[in-house]
Amino acid sequence: MKLIYCQDCHDLFKLSLTMRTCECGHVYGRYVNNQDAEVSEDAVSIVIGNTHLRASIEAMQIHTLRTGNTADRTSYCQPGHGLIELAWVRPNCGPGNPRSRVISSPYPSDSASETPLNINQSPFP
Repeated sequence: MKLIYCQDCHDLFKLSLTMRTCECGHVYGRYVNNQDAEVSEDAVSIVIGNTHLRASIEAMQIHTLRTGNTADRTSYCQPGHGLIELAWVRPNCGPGNPRSRVISSPYPSDSASETPLNINQSPFP
């Protein structure tokens, strides 16, 4: 799962096929298909492995039942109790994030301000 974070308003949100923005409007992005994304330059890209997220949710639910919902919050930061074990922050484009590219505006009509792409070449490697 790809999330983007705004360092100005501290909004964190999931990308979708429609353009989304943070609360202050400074950071925006969207998926252009099921893998590739476009994000604003100041967006911080965060990835959480979907399988690890689902496993952590299941572990948290089991831990909650086993403890009768009496465990304190530090208990959920442990592996097997709710800790998400695969998450990372990465750059918005380049070799560290080959399926994303930076866009200059959330509005398609402003695409003229972006570097033109060769129509025979995908913008994604």
